[in-house]
Amino acid sequence: PDGMGEGPGGRGEGPGGMGEGPPMIFHCATSACNPITWRFMLQAMPPYYQRHPSPQALGPVFFRWVSSQGAFEVLHKVLHEAPAAAMDLVARLRGRSPFMRRQVQRLAGALSALSYFTHHQWRFDTSNASLIHRALPLSHHPFLAFDFQGIIWDVYFTVWSHGMKVYLLKEAPNYGGMGRSKL
Repeated sequence: PDGMGEGPGGRGEGPGGMGEGPPMIFHCATSACNPITWRFMLQAMPPYYQRHPSPQALGPVFFRWVSSQGAFEVLHKVLHEAPAAAMDLVARLRGRSPFMRRQVQRLAGALSALSYFTHHQWRFDTSNASLIHRALPLSHHPFLAFDFQGIIWDVYFTVWSHGMKVYLLKEAPNYGGMGRSKL
């Protein structure tokens, strides 16, 4: 009765009293409206990690953006792997348990998980969004917002970066800036 039974093209919207047939799947993207750019990422990410360093950080956070995989690998070996190996050697000589190479491996794993997204710039065709939005009854518009102008990317990436630290780097949530005491 509310018009949700038929979507664009006359196909059903799916189960649950919302029409017959398979559910229509729609991908919302910000490509054409309030897009996120690599320029923004390059400007926004370093300050977040400088404001919220890892509790395990041994010094200030350093970001160096490079244009090739080869340059990245050289910098990673020089700036991460070699110092970690040296620090672990010193730890072993002192009778302590080495841990730095394990940290570097976790960092490499996190970077590897993100590498596909950092090596490809995506643009999605969002022209179908207005067609679908117009097909919805007005009562559904507040619940299915298609206007991405309200996304505040700085806030979004602050939350995203925190999630990266907690879920990819396996750090305990740090809300009080405890990592700063080492800097």
